[in-house]
Amino acid sequence: MSKANILALAIGRSLSPAGFKRKGASWFFASSDTISVLNLQKSNYGPQYYVNVAIWLNQLGEATFPPEHKCHIRFRWEKLIPPDEKQLAGLLDLADTTRSDSDREAEICRVIDTWVLPFFVKLRSLKQLSALFNSSEWPSGGLVVIAARELLSGQ
Repeated sequence: MSKANILALAIGRSLSPAGFKRKGASWFFASSDTISVLNLQKSNYGPQYYVNVAIWLNQLGEATFPPEHKCHIRFRWEKLIPPDEKQLAGLLDLADTTRSDSDREAEICRVIDTWVLPFFVKLRSLKQLSALFNSSEWPSGGLVVIAARELLSGQ
């Protein structure tokens, strides 16, 4: 099994039981108001990967499997994780051989189960998403398109 497949396997182990469907390097969960997207992105410069977290707002357009880069709200998963968990840098760097495949897989599952899935659960309705967006709990540093910002701010 390739190292990249280990990352995808770990992600799928956490997301599939939660109802996410995989298409390519992305996993999707659709609710009536939103589509939650988690995307595994390979670096162009080496054996590093990134995990992108995105939200599609159904009120702003129809989609079944929206590409992460076209979603209305986008973050890297690091934005969802507290600063004291930042030892994650090597987790998605396949050149880092200090972790065994099983340790890497277990840690990815732990991060998704502890930080990413709870975030996605808060975003299943527009009302929940708007409340979170307008609170101090909203992660900083993400991209929110203007139409989404206006919708969530009630403007």
